[in-house]
Amino acid sequence: MKLKSFLLLLSIAFVYSCATKTAPQPKKKVVNEIIVTEEKETSFNFSNTVLTENQIQGKQLYEVKCANCHKLYATTDFSNEKWIKILKRMQPKAKINDAQRAQIYDYITSGM
Repeated sequence: MKLKSFLLLLSIAFVYSCATKTAPQPKKKVVNEIIVTEEKETSFNFSNTVLTENQIQGKQLYEVKCANCHKLYATTDFSNEKWIKILKRMQPKAKINDAQRAQIYDYITSGM
């Protein structure tokens, strides 16, 4: 009886090890085309919206700091007043200072 159980277990392990395995597919990330324009201030064009250097830094902070804990919301999901409340509430959790919070707010309210 023990020999039959062992052989059954061994044959199941053999079949499992020979089974076709599929590697997990990497998630694809869609990135907007970046067009660099030469002006006094560095700016980039994302879908016909020009961002200042301050807004670009705010965008980067938003994508890094906020995405550490939750999904990113579209900048148009909330009103400017609601974003102020959200950013003040989340500032300690994201470990950002007042200047960084202002940069994120500047990006969020830029119309992106």
